[in-house]
Amino acid sequence: MTLVAKKLAEQVLALPESDREKLLRLLRDSLPAETKTLSQEEWDEAWKKELEKRIEEMESGEDPGVPLETIWEDLRKLDKKR
Repeated sequence: MTLVAKKLAEQVLALPESDREKLLRLLRDSLPAETKTLSQEEWDEAWKKELEKRIEEMESGEDPGVPLETIWEDLRKLDKKR
């Protein structure tokens, strides 16, 4: 990233969230089609479907999940490695 881009990024990050969101959309829309990612609406829909799928798997017992205590133990182990 150039020095100009770094300074611009600092200024952009200091803007209110609504302005940053508008700039993000503007920049995303300026990219060539092959480099674009999903629109916000497409991301929202994709995550909604994924969450619905995960909830269904949990409720059906297909995916029993991970007990909270196991998660805490794993996090403690990771923290000790730091």
